[in-house]
Amino acid sequence: MRQITQSVVGVLSLGVLATSWSLGESADTGLVLGAPTPQSSSSSTTSPAPTSEPGSTSTKAPVPSSSAGTAPGQTPKPTATKAPAVPAARVTKMSDPIAYIAKQAKGTMQISVTKIGAKITDIAIVSGGTEGGDYASVPSVLAQAAIAAQGANFGNVGGATHSSDAFKKALESALAKF
Repeated sequence: MRQITQSVVGVLSLGVLATSWSLGESADTGLVLGAPTPQSSSSSTTSPAPTSEPGSTSTKAPVPSSSAGTAPGQTPKPTATKAPAVPAARVTKMSDPIAYIAKQAKGTMQISVTKIGAKITDIAIVSGGTEGGDYASVPSVLAQAAIAAQGANFGNVGGATHSSDAFKKALESALAKF
């Protein structure tokens, strides 16, 4: 009995996860699930059958688009519509220069942040960083961490605490300008 319960709970959990993901995707893509599509104001959904009179040409009545694919007496199912995609503008903002002291040396951290819509897509170090050696990659590590976190909510690089703090302050400065 215990194995069956675990299996049922596992399947239900997967269903909840799939539904949550699906709803999140629809929110991201702009799909409206379950919303009825706009229909014409005419109350008639069927057309009278064409009549043939001597000397006249016969034409077929148009099939209403709302009843295509449904059986007589059934209500058509609403379809999800996607809003037209409006390309987001690429915007770059420069941070204020942030002064800091690292290993007895003074420095100034300044970065530029590029966003497309609400998403951070690129961060470039304009000035500042570390003294090189083992810490030469710290600025790029910080930039990658900020892009992954989509903000300044990430940890410091060990041994480069002052540089990390200055980078975060510069990032917050640039983001405040959007």
